Amino acid sequence: MAHFRMDKARAVSRALLARRLARVAAAEVVPDIDAFMKGHLAEAIEWRGQQVPVWAWTNLLAHAGAGELEADSDAGSDRADVWRQARSYLAGEVLRLTGPGDLHQLQQAVLVPLELRLAACPGTASWKPAQWAREVLSALRPAATSASAHRAPPPTAHRAGHPS
Repeated sequence: MAHFRMDKARAVSRALLARRLARVAAAEVVPDIDAFMKGHLAEAIEWRGQQVPVWAWTNLLAHAGAGELEADSDAGSDRADVWRQARSYLAGEVLRLTGPGDLHQLQQAVLVPLELRLAACPGTASWKPAQWAREVLSALRPAATSASAHRAPPPTAHRAGHPS
């Protein structure tokens, strides 16, 4: 009988410990999930004092709204951090390629898959901001070509003596 009580006590202790660990894990993971979905994972990682993985710099580009991308782009060269400068430049490029309603489509078709591809590639750990920016621009290139093809041609200048 004493053996049964001991086993039951251990089982209850294990269950309580498992619940406690689950609450602690959720308290740590949920804020990161929220930051990821809003495009602020790089800042969340920095806030914890950890080095931001290269792929996480893509997070804002892949998930933030136009207003946040515009704010990041406007900060541009005022930033001392080269990673933030690169991201600011790329935020401007993403906005340049998208019209009203196109941002989400570009994010889903190009930037989210790029973010996941970079996250799965351990070789990116040694990349510098310029290499990351080239990779993002390369991924955006088909969208840039498509966007320029859909724009109306610029109006031609009327030259004196040239028939219209």
